[in-house]
Amino acid sequence: MAKLEIYMLGNLKIIWDNKPILEKLSNKAAGILCYLAANREKKFSRDKLAAYFWDSSNIDSARYNLRYNLWTLRKIIKKDENGEEIILTNKDTCRINPKTKFYLDIFEMNDILKDIDEKNFKKHKNDLEKVKKLYVGEFLEEFYLKKCIEFNDWTFYEREKTQRKYIDLLHKLSYLYEADDECHRAIDILEEMIMINPLKEELYVQLIKIYIKLGDRNAALNQYERCCTILREELNIGPMESTKKLYEKIKKSNTEFNQFNNLEEKMNPYKIDINFQIALYSKEQFKGIRAGLCKTREKMMINNPCYPLNNVAYYWMSNLVEKLIFSFHKEDLKKLETYYWQDILRIQSRVLSVDESVTINGSLSIKTEKTRIFNGVEQLINMLVKIENIIIMIEDFHYIDGESFEFLKYYLFKNQNVPIELIICGDIKNKKMNELKKYMNLIDSCK
Repeated sequence: MAKLEIYMLGNLKIIWDNKPILEKLSNKAAGILCYLAANREKKFSRDKLAAYFWDSSNIDSARYNLRYNLWTLRKIIKKDENGEEIILTNKDTCRINPKTKFYLDIFEMNDILKDIDEKNFKKHKNDLEKVKKLYVGEFLEEFYLKKCIEFNDWTFYEREKTQRKYIDLLHKLSYLYEADDECHRAIDILEEMIMINPLKEELYVQLIKIYIKLGDRNAALNQYERCCTILREELNIGPMESTKKLYEKIKKSNTEFNQFNNLEEKMNPYKIDINFQIALYSKEQFKGIRAGLCKTREKMMINNPCYPLNNVAYYWMSNLVEKLIFSFHKEDLKKLETYYWQDILRIQSRVLSVDESVTINGSLSIKTEKTRIFNGVEQLINMLVKIENIIIMIEDFHYIDGESFEFLKYYLFKNQNVPIELIICGDIKNKKMNELKKYMNLIDSCK
């Protein structure tokens, strides 16, 4: 049955019976439909609408134009899935049928936000994230009607109102992400808020504190410099005393650390018992196992050898991501949140074959970029392992680049219960092989 869907957040989209119809409508007809839909509880007189959308000095002409545009709308948009007329008109009035069912994204946004307990919003993280996905842009972004002051004023007012709700939502999400140690998601939210209001100093202070929490001192100091530059250029003022004191405190501290150093420290007392996951074989044994797996196809085999390219950072990880993208269905890959694809895109452009709209957001310090890439690839592997059992074959492991080796240690340490299998071969005297043995209980078949 035919269904009307109107998307007013971002660029306007009007769908009727699963087909876009915006190109069939004049701007005025689309504007009338949006206005009636957003005010579905109201009935409007024809004269008022005519004056609202056309020059009221020539009321006969305005009435004719309104009549023609309503006819166009009713010709295209007929009855809903229950057989009800969607646009009701008579000689004097018109309105959206209050009994009809149609989808409007701002209604969904408002309905979700209405049910959120403001005093206990921590329980509504999923709802807040759902609304964030709905908000793909400003209310009726770039939609403007010539010589239609009242409609454009209404659009402006609704845009401001919707944006205020969205900013409040971002504040809540940044708080929740930071509280849950999802620091990089909190950073993205704060960066988005700065794009909306770059003069809000509190946002830079929050970013500084999160970067300190991540152990990225240089990134924290850069945020202070960024804040000073914006405030000086736009308002000719400096930051608050409390912000200056925070900066001085960070500057005096010469401690430079990162979460990978912390990870190494945590790993030292342990030897991870994951011998069911990693097996080390001689080259001949490795080739035999690989040939056998190719025949059986009981598990998804990702053959990702290493090459003598030590100076090319992330090359093994990049190849791994490319092979995972080629090996899984696009619909499965799309289940990974865009947030993670944005970071993986930093090392593998094939991400665009999954979603061509993904872009890299902003420039990051080397440490922060590395953390985010590791986190993105980790989330990708963990998502795919739930879909199908994976065996990763690594030939000539001793050639693996430094960043990818660091990622493997990071991944294995953090995901000791993930049922992924690694089958490797390489020079058993190489220091990377020895380091891997130091931390992991390998099945060593080379002895």
